[in-house]
Amino acid sequence: MNMKGGNLMSKRIGIAMVALLAMVMLVLPVSAEIKTINSGNTVFVGEQGLNITNAVPDDFIAYWAEGQSQTDVPYTINVSSQKTSFYVARNEFEGRTGDWYSWNGTAKTQLAFKVQIPSIDLKIWNSVTDKDVSDKSVVRGAFLTFRIESNLHPINTRANYVEGADGFLTVKVKDPVGSVYTIVIGEGDVQNPLTKLPREANTMTSSLWFPEGNTVATNYWATDAQVGTAYVYKAGSYQVWVEADPNNMKTNWNSATGNVVSTLRTVTIADDTVTITANTESVVRGNDFSLAITGRPNSNYVLWIDGTSGALCAEIPAIKSGQAGVSVPNATAYNYTYKAGTNVSDSAANCNGSYAMVTLDDSGKRTVGVSTVASTNDKTYTFRVQDNKTYAIAKFDTVKVKVTKGAVTIDAEGDKVYYVGMDIKLFGENTDSEKVYLFITGPNLASNGANLDDTTQESINDNDATFHVENVKSDNTWEYTWATSGVGLDAGTYTVWAVSQPKNKGSLSGVKYASLSFQIRKAFVTAQMDTTRLAKGDKLVIKGNAEGNPSEGVNIWIFGTNLAIDRTESVEDDTSFKYENSNTRDWSAGQYFVVVQHPMYNNKLDAVRRDDYVVNLAQNLTEFKIIGPNRLMGSDAAEALVQVLNKPNIDDTYVKLYFMLEEGYINIDAIGDQYIGDKFTMKGTTNLAVDDALIITITSASFRPTEKTQASEFSGASGTVKVVKGTGVENAWSFDVDTTGFKPDQYIVTIECVETGTTATTTFTVSEVPPATPTTPPTTPPVTTPPVETTPPVTTTPPPTTTPGFGAIIALIGLGAVAVLVLRRH
Repeated sequence: MNMKGGNLMSKRIGIAMVALLAMVMLVLPVSAEIKTINSGNTVFVGEQGLNITNAVPDDFIAYWAEGQSQTDVPYTINVSSQKTSFYVARNEFEGRTGDWYSWNGTAKTQLAFKVQIPSIDLKIWNSVTDKDVSDKSVVRGAFLTFRIESNLHPINTRANYVEGADGFLTVKVKDPVGSVYTIVIGEGDVQNPLTKLPREANTMTSSLWFPEGNTVATNYWATDAQVGTAYVYKAGSYQVWVEADPNNMKTNWNSATGNVVSTLRTVTIADDTVTITANTESVVRGNDFSLAITGRPNSNYVLWIDGTSGALCAEIPAIKSGQAGVSVPNATAYNYTYKAGTNVSDSAANCNGSYAMVTLDDSGKRTVGVSTVASTNDKTYTFRVQDNKTYAIAKFDTVKVKVTKGAVTIDAEGDKVYYVGMDIKLFGENTDSEKVYLFITGPNLASNGANLDDTTQESINDNDATFHVENVKSDNTWEYTWATSGVGLDAGTYTVWAVSQPKNKGSLSGVKYASLSFQIRKAFVTAQMDTTRLAKGDKLVIKGNAEGNPSEGVNIWIFGTNLAIDRTESVEDDTSFKYENSNTRDWSAGQYFVVVQHPMYNNKLDAVRRDDYVVNLAQNLTEFKIIGPNRLMGSDAAEALVQVLNKPNIDDTYVKLYFMLEEGYINIDAIGDQYIGDKFTMKGTTNLAVDDALIITITSASFRPTEKTQASEFSGASGTVKVVKGTGVENAWSFDVDTTGFKPDQYIVTIECVETGTTATTTFTVSEVPPATPTTPPTTPPVTTPPVETTPPVTTTPPPTTTPGFGAIIALIGLGAVAVLVLRRH
């Protein structure tokens, strides 16, 4: 809005602007008239200095709470000394709103006044569109006003309201640099005050009110007001709020928001321009992006993809249809002349999504979604938006978005070595398209690839049905669990291809793809036993490995005389399995046959036991009986089972074992006689299992009970040893003996196996050590001495000679006996 009138008008506007930008204005004395309260008037908590003489002829006012009867004793306040300066105190009245009566001490005489808690809010209003633009943007030139929402309007209708003096509302407008306006310039350069509102009595008669009255009237605030060629209101964000202060109420409420001060609102004044931005500078094709357009509220703008004329629709981005405020396609937009002699149709492809008419919202904004697909060409695209006006005055803006190719990856769980029939989890990422196309190449498959789910079907370009297709998730990942059973694969090395488009191996140029190679092996089972000779009572252990991840496990069959056992054992993650049976003590000695069955490709045991019979599940046939009369036993049952598993309609595989179950025995090698103090090893052989425990006891044959006053006659040894692996078909055992401390005697050896109860005994003798043989001392030559004087010899009588007694003879006999024993041993 341009102001006319030459220098005189400019001077007047200059003076007005000084007032407009003043931060503080002179406050006129508040009239006493809005302080006078008549009977039935509304007063507000926080008002101060009221004259309630007319409303309260008595000395008291009375209040009955909601739910009370007026026959009840009311809550009363003595106001006899406050009638000319009454304060609606928050502590008295905030919880007692409603009707108050004049009270003479015994009865009410008239309605004194109504009490309410003040409330206030403000909305910034577009007076042309009649819409709320609070916290939004407007283009310069918009006419604004203020909608005040408050219950304070009864004050405006109090008797003798003085225009310009009794106004109790102040609207405050703060510009982007912090100046607070006391007036705004409206339509026709009118200076509209923001203080002492309402300016006229009885104009604010409802809770929704505008400065001009109760309805939108004139354009109170002209956002394009000018002084000369300069705009008064610079572009930017303006803060707006309203304050209410009738009778010092703002102070008494401590400027409480919602009661005496409204919530802060903003409005952004923007120049009449148009802008377009994108939420990304580049996008991987197959993904969406958005454009944000800002301009005049509720105005139309033409949007198109510049420079795409003649392009194939599948190869360029597309403005999405069905969006609010976006008309796609739109003939007006397609035929719009955006520069001299050039229409949009000369610049944009004639495709649904290459051009649109966009209507901005009340805030002058609109977000427009754009999509790309796997076939969108990877290049930079220019999006142009232009005001739907004559091109000479139409403003426009452009933004560029680069579309790039994405990437595809593929991987699989595990070590890339799998077995026919296994489920293989394939996974990866695809940032190039919304689907991933899978095919396989390998031995005896189509050279350009075959369908992953039917390897006999060749993968054909652009034919989705000849590929396995997986949708890509929102996080650009994909996954597929591939069941290899029944797809017709033999052992070998294969490659799975993941492609962003339905293209086979011969057409991957320019297409994003990835590949994964792995091995497929046939499943198999191995089994073994630690020994083929087993003693009764020893634990039977069958262990092995089952490749191919059989979820049902493997089935163990054992056949012997009057014995048929079947047991399914689970297979561990390392492919191992183990079967144990500790009840062999009750089995009959003889030959036993074992069949270990693997379910193979269909991951299902096709031959199982049902009650007393072996049943062929593949053909639903009862094959033979293994329990009860007329049953097959031993090798006949095992051979019959093998023949069933060999049938062509059963894919199960197996391995055969056998073992001999024998009565347990323990052999003790000859020990020989020993001397006290000898150390020797007692040993032998056995058919008991390795690690069976042998309890060995060596006791004196003359061991007998003694009197408690006698020393014990016992001597011997005991201990436990383990059976160890032997050098031949038999296992071995050994026990070290130290005879120190033994007494001469015959000794009994007893050996017992803990696991099987097998026993063995033998004896050996321990003797005294023989005496050592006497030796002759060496002869010493005589020593010559010089003659010496001799004295006569003294004669002594020798003691009488005695003959050896019985005891000595017995001792000699005993020594002779020992000598004989020594000679016999050696």
